[in-house]
Amino acid sequence: MAATTTLPLSSIIVMLDTRKHTQEESLGIRSVMEEQRVQTCDFYRTDPNLPFRFNNPDCFHGYSQTNNNPLYRTTNQTYGSKKPTVHEIQTQYRGMSRKFSQAMLRSGMYCDHGFNTSADSSRVTAPMATQTKKSNLHYLHHHINQNKDQAENK
Repeated sequence: MAATTTLPLSSIIVMLDTRKHTQEESLGIRSVMEEQRVQTCDFYRTDPNLPFRFNNPDCFHGYSQTNNNPLYRTTNQTYGSKKPTVHEIQTQYRGMSRKFSQAMLRSGMYCDHGFNTSADSSRVTAPMATQTKKSNLHYLHHHINQNKDQAENK
């Protein structure tokens, strides 16, 4: 006959509870501590229509981290890699209205029907514009050198 050991009921409950807790963590289920996260409304008066992500800053994870050389790391990269805290997140949210876009959809985009005075470029006029620029540069170069020669002769 095998010897049996008796354990107090409290130690059996603790063992079962720890086994259950490790199973929950292995399955990815949140523990009680994770569910009691800090919210913005716990510290500041917030707008009642505040979206979930602003009241729970833990849902932000920062930007992905790539292993960069620390000599070339910018302050924006350092700042963007950290998720915001309760004290840095906004307490009000006012989404942009779509009044302007809806008016444009109804009436259509503005089209200017004024008199066009600009020169149209084509295959013929484009080389002439380039040639004119080259001749202007040649004139300036010649004019500057001529002024230098006159200054040296005086």
